[in-house]
Amino acid sequence: MSSIKCESFHEFEESYKTVNDCEIKASLFVPKQISKKVLPILVHFHGGGLVMGDKNYFPWWATWLVQLAEKHEAVIVSPNYRLIPEATVSDVLQDLESFWTWLPEYLPSQVRMKFGNVRLDMQNILVAGESAGGYLALQSAFLYPDAGISAAICQYGTMLFNPEFVLKPCTEEEAEIVPEQLVDEHLQSIKPGAVRSSSVGDDALRLSAAFVQHGRYDGFLGENPYIFLEAAEKYAAVVPPIWLIQGTEDSTVSLWHMFITKQVLTAKGAGRIVPSAHRLFEPTYTADKSMLQSRTRRPWIRPSSDTEHGVGEGGS
Repeated sequence: MSSIKCESFHEFEESYKTVNDCEIKASLFVPKQISKKVLPILVHFHGGGLVMGDKNYFPWWATWLVQLAEKHEAVIVSPNYRLIPEATVSDVLQDLESFWTWLPEYLPSQVRMKFGNVRLDMQNILVAGESAGGYLALQSAFLYPDAGISAAICQYGTMLFNPEFVLKPCTEEEAEIVPEQLVDEHLQSIKPGAVRSSSVGDDALRLSAAFVQHGRYDGFLGENPYIFLEAAEKYAAVVPPIWLIQGTEDSTVSLWHMFITKQVLTAKGAGRIVPSAHRLFEPTYTADKSMLQSRTRRPWIRPSSDTEHGVGEGGS
């Protein structure tokens, strides 16, 4: 799956784990034009309510985020992860742990093998995502202080803040939008041991909407103690700078979710409200949009050098 959004990058794919003979893969995008000796990294997690989505579903990629990577010659890494209800949220967080273990061990050597003298700054990582991807970006920032994450961007991804926010079913009016029966029918169709790590299209979107609208996440959380952002944030000893992006008219993740999340975050720069914006409002925004200029003018990038600590040679 190619996109004009990433036409200035070379693309290749790597598996970072295997579950029941199903490879869980990550796409890697390396700039075609490189003037630096050492490149920063942008890790992007896709959205979809943890029910749908794909690492290369470019309609949901924010144009301004890709432009930011282009400007700073960053390598983009976009991983898939297991999807519910075949998996649980705990399984997703297990994939997150596997990804952050794989990244420093294998990414530098794979990039160097394919692109010669390209080297990566493994202590200069921006992590970002939209919706469920924003949730995983925050979880990465909270749970992996040694991963080299220097900043995080969460785009309307605070729904799984605590149980009160995610387990409530929809109103009678909302119930008419997507029937709950879609969830039950999908559950009946699942074969033992089935794994989904990629799912896009209208049917996938309707299934994800049904999970959200009817509060069906409760049976698919699992046992991980840090499923909810509130618990993960309390676990975090150090939190990098975080930018929260939230539309005031978002009907899926409310502005109240973001306010509560912002209240418990002590990170510098957390919080930004886009007036009167709905969900997925910003994929077509470019980096010169006024609300983005002030945040992207001073990026996460730190000056890199050949001798800087953490410049990746790793892997075998």
